[in-house]
Amino acid sequence: MYNLRDAFDHLRKLLIHLFEDDDNNKANRELAEMEAHLYRAILEGAQNVTEVYLDRIDKKLKPRILYRLSFVDAPSETEITTAISSAKEKIEHGRNYKPKNWKEAAKSFKEAEDILKSLEQRLPSPNEIRYRLVILGCTIIALLIGTGIGHFF
Repeated sequence: MYNLRDAFDHLRKLLIHLFEDDDNNKANRELAEMEAHLYRAILEGAQNVTEVYLDRIDKKLKPRILYRLSFVDAPSETEITTAISSAKEKIEHGRNYKPKNWKEAAKSFKEAEDILKSLEQRLPSPNEIRYRLVILGCTIIALLIGTGIGHFF
């Protein structure tokens, strides 16, 4: 938001220099500054999207034993760590390119977003795991009670 605000401030100054001062040099500088702020605003948004996905994945990740006990289909530990490492590498690549090459930075952030989005979709939700574990627990309890009653009679 700050970059958008600053971009509009430079646009205001640009218009003043064009229509009131007739100073094209100052107007060109303001245009360059405005353009730089717009690129920064775009890239900050792209970077934030990747960070949101990382946070969502972190909240969804559970110990492997819970995936096995609940019989859910989840990516392997290797797939998860590889995807996260690859995405973090792309994010770092994008951060390094931000001041120099905004197109390359945007491409890197988009690639990281795609990797993280795919991983996040493949991870089971905590509610699904919880539901399946409750069902499993109830089934075990019912079997134990049934077995106990069967032995009693």
